[in-house]
Amino acid sequence: MSVGKGVVNKKKLVEKCLRLDLLDLSDKINFESNIEATVGWQIGIGNKAMIGLKIYAGKQLALFYYLPTTDSSKRDSVRLYIDLEATDCYFGGKRWWFRCPSCGRRCRILYLPPFENKFACRLCHNLTYRSQQEGSCRSILQKLFGA
Repeated sequence: MSVGKGVVNKKKLVEKCLRLDLLDLSDKINFESNIEATVGWQIGIGNKAMIGLKIYAGKQLALFYYLPTTDSSKRDSVRLYIDLEATDCYFGGKRWWFRCPSCGRRCRILYLPPFENKFACRLCHNLTYRSQQEGSCRSILQKLFGA
């Protein structure tokens, strides 16, 4: 059995993006009240990102953040509004979801890839996982042993 030519995947990796995960936020924030907070990320070694957020009583999340520009002395400010939705859980309580600002799809995680300016779902940013690009164990064995 022969193995076909490898295809270079042009998609960006999820692992290289900033993630805004509702599961992480729901442990710290009550989405049914009006709240203002700051969320911080560590990006690589010594680089930090700060994002301000404001929740409008379970309806909407407003994000405020700065992005670097080509001129190192300036930064672009971004204000992004994301709709929130809650679904009832089977044993009580609520599960919160983002509505992707680009496509309106319900999702738990929004991503901000390098050199992009707004958070959106994985599909809108055309992202993939590293494990999807590595291939299966079977294809690796075929390449090594020609089996």
